[in-house]
Formats: sequence, structure tokens, C-alpha cells
Amino acid sequence: MTTDHEPAVRESADHEPADHESAPREENADRPAAKPQAPQPQSTQPQPQPRRFVMPGDVYVRPGIDDRPDPDKTLTAEDKAAIARLAVRLPKSSIDPTADQSGTQSTRLVTESAPAVAAATIDAAVPDPQSAFMDMRDPMVAADGTRPGRTDVLRLKLGFVAAAVLGAVPWAGVTGALMPQMLDMIDHASAAAALCVLNALGAVAAYLSRNFFAASSDATHSKFGRRSLWIIAGGLLSGLLMWCIGALYGAASSAVFVVILWCVLQGCYGVLLGPLVSAMSDRVPDKFRASADAWYGTALAVGQMLGGWFGVLFVGDAPLGLAWGAVLLALSGVAAVAIWPREKSSVEMSLPRDATGDAFAALRLRSWAPGFRRVFWSRAFMAAAMGCVTIVTFYIAKFGVFGGAGDDAAASKDAAMLLAWMGVVALVASMAAALASGPLAERMGAWAPTLVAAVLVAAAALLPLVLPNVLGLLLFAGLSGFGFSLFNALGQELVTAVLPDPRDAGRATGTLGAAGMLGTVIGATAAGAALAVGHGGYAWVFVASIALTVVCEAFAISAVGAVRR
Repeated sequence: MTTDHEPAVRESADHEPADHESAPREENADRPAAKPQAPQPQSTQPQPQPRRFVMPGDVYVRPGIDDRPDPDKTLTAEDKAAIARLAVRLPKSSIDPTADQSGTQSTRLVTESAPAVAAATIDAAVPDPQSAFMDMRDPMVAADGTRPGRTDVLRLKLGFVAAAVLGAVPWAGVTGALMPQMLDMIDHASAAAALCVLNALGAVAAYLSRNFFAASSDATHSKFGRRSLWIIAGGLLSGLLMWCIGALYGAASSAVFVVILWCVLQGCYGVLLGPLVSAMSDRVPDKFRASADAWYGTALAVGQMLGGWFGVLFVGDAPLGLAWGAVLLALSGVAAVAIWPREKSSVEMSLPRDATGDAFAALRLRSWAPGFRRVFWSRAFMAAAMGCVTIVTFYIAKFGVFGGAGDDAAASKDAAMLLAWMGVVALVASMAAALASGPLAERMGAWAPTLVAAVLVAAAALLPLVLPNVLGLLLFAGLSGFGFSLFNALGQELVTAVLPDPRDAGRATGTLGAAGMLGTVIGATAAGAALAVGHGGYAWVFVASIALTVVCEAFAISAVGAVRR
């Protein structure tokens, strides 16, 4: 029965909507028909899309950034030319030359006069307008644009230490003992005079070479960087020249020829030393510059001390010592570049075109203020007072203390041993002065201790006259080393006080660096004149040193007065 009624129910249900739909039509039959509506235009605005969350692994396209068209592909050649005509050409600044870099010149000023002063605790740094601490640059980024990490900074410091030690050891040993021994073997009568000429001309050649090749490396375009090739070439050339001098040992019959070779050797060593010191400002960030200077200066001081023992080891066999010195010099440049991180390419760098033009502008003293010139001459005569004695110390010990003859091997050995111990005493005294300079400057200021330091050097030169023996020379080494290092450490504040313009700090400091070269020339000349006046008596050398210290004191006092006015 159920199946019989189902069709009827469905049929009734199907007809019910029709009845309901017909009802409204009957009610609205008397109303007029409505006009058909015009179709609505579609909106051109993009419809909001449902938000889609970025899932891990998806490539998110930043609207307006990643979906922008590439101008190089969409623009035509005419469009690009039109845009280029509207572009403003901004001037591109070049890297400052070495002569204007205050940091580089300050490092040279300290390490070339008294290396231990680099570890001084006095806060009297020379103003550095190029420093990152003067503006908003990152002090952790080096001047060449690199950001060295902790390991890279350590490698940079170790590279400077290796170059300093490997270069200072043979250099100090050869200049202190081996070269005086060679000149004495050639001509005993004129050995001291020849040694004075050798040191004077060598100082000039070294100064000119360092400045010239430092400026030349400033403008070097190479994929290996600006400094690396110069440093390696300078070390290899220096080693070659020292080997040539050793090969001629015993065969050279003229001291003039030895002096010429020595000047060439000094020039080759400047090929290494000039770019090496300039690399300090290029590659070490300002954050670590002070510690890198301290490492480098301390390594130089230790290397010079070890050089005295190098002379003791080879004074009896100078050709072998010169050969080993050649090896160490050749390795000094290679070791530094090998330890450093690879230098950044300078092919695309904007470098100074004529960097050698101002390489020797530091010698123009007339352009500086009178107070600055007085400080310059005070430093020059202080260097002369020390150099007057240290140039001929080997002869003073050999002939004056031990009474040896020209070919006395035992006296030469004893003299070299005394020089080595004097180097140890001087190193300890110099480090003590460097550490004491900070507290002294804080309590007393820098002016009075600087003048006292000059008095100490004069008193040190007086001791060998009172005690003409080993003890007198050892006391001279200790007291003069302390006074000379204290003078140079505290003299940095004197330098900053007389700077005419902080923006010229680089050139001013470079000018003061030339005082060391002139001091060596003056000291060598004074030593030669004292030996000539005293007919070979070495006591007159200490008298000349005292006189030079008095002149230094006079210039320092006049400089203090000029600044106070």
C-alpha cells in the first residue's frame, strides 16, 4: 500500500510550488511592467585576495620590490640615454696618500725613534682626522673596506711582529758589530771615520727610500693589493744586497765601495719598510690600531736586542753572519705577507695619481710655526746625542775598554758581548720608561718630565767619563735608554701641543719623523769631529753627546715658552 500512495504524494508536492508562484503574479497583474536594468560595469580595482600565510620553504615575493621590472631589460637604448643625460656626476674621493695619514706617520715617529715607546701608557695620541672615531663610520672596518674577524686581526698583528723581528735582528747585528768589524779590517786608521760616513749617508738613503716607496705603493693598482708586492720585493732585494756584501767580505779593499753598497742596501730595505708601515693604516681597523702599534714597536725593540746577540754569534765569522742576515731579511717580507689575510685587490680603487709628489714635503720647515720648528730641532738634537755614541760603541768597547788591536779576535768578541748586554739593559730601561710615562704625565704633566729626560741623557753620557770601563757603559745604556724613551714618549704631548692645525697632523708628524734622520746625520758628524779633535780618543765622543743634549734642552725650553705664549 505504501508504494501505491507514493506517486500521489510526490505529484502533489511537485504542484505546490507552482500554486505559490502563481499567486504573486495574480496580485501584481494590474501594475505596469518594470524597465529592464542596465548591466553594471565591472570594477577595475584589484579585488582583495584571501590572505595566504608564508609557509616554510615558500619563496616570498615582496610586492613592489621583487616584482619590479628590470630597467636594463625593459628600457630602450633611447630611454637609457635620456636618463644618463639627467644623471648627476658625483665626485669620487680617492684614498689619502701616506704623507697625509696621521696614523701612519705617528707609527713611524714612535717606532723609528724608540720602538719600546709604542707600548707607552700615556694618552697623548696625535690627532687623526681620518679615524673612524671622528665620524659615524664603523671602527671595526679597516680603511680598505674589509672587516677582519678576531682571527684575521691576530694574523695581522703576528705578520707585523714577524716582519719586525726578522728584519731587526740582522739589521741590529750587522750595524752594531759586523759592519764595524769589516771596516776595521779594510783600514784600521780610518775605520771610525768611514763608519760615521756610512751611518750618515745610510740614514739619508733610508729616509728617502721609505718615503718614496711608501708613496709609490699608494698608487699601485694590482689584484694582489697595493702593499704586498712591494713588501715581498723589498725583502728579497735587501737579502740579495746583504749577501753581496758578505760575499765581498775580505775581498773589498776600499771602504768607499762598502759605503756605496750599504746605501743601496738601505734603499732596498726602504722598499719593504715604507709599504709595511703604511699597511698598518690600510688593513688594521681603528679599533685595534693602538694594540697593533704596541705589538709592532715591542717586536722591533726585542728584535734589536736579539740583534746584539746575533753580532756576538757571528763577529768571528762575519761572512757567515751576513749570509744568515740575508736569509732573515729575505724572509721578513715573505713571512709578513704569508701570515696576513690576503690583501684586497686595488684594481678598482680610486688611488692618488701622483702620490710621490708630496713624499718629501716633510722637509719644508719654513711653512711651520716657530714653536713647531723648535720641537723639531729638539728631537733632532736628542737623536744626535744618542747616535753620537751608539754609532761608534763597538770601537769604544773594543779599543777603549778592552784595549784590543785591529785584528784582535778576542777583543772583538768581548766588545760584541758588551754591546749585547747593553742592548738588554737598554731594553729593560726603555720598557720601564714606557710604562712610567703615563703616571708621570698624569701627575706632573708632560713638559717638566720631558726636560728631565734630556738631563738624564746628559748625565748618562757623563758616566763613562767617570767610569771608563764595562760598568760605565752598562750604566750609560740603562740611564740613556730610560731618558731617551721617556723623552720620546712624553714628547708626543709636546707634539700635539704645537700642531698648527689638527687637519695637518699627518704632514706635521711626518716632518717630525725627519728629525730622526737629521739627528743621525748630526750625530755621525759630531762623532767624526770629536774623534778628529781628540786624535782617536773616544772620551771626546761623550763630551760631544753632552753638548748635543744641552742644545736639545735649549730648544725644548724655548718651545715650551712659545706654546705658553
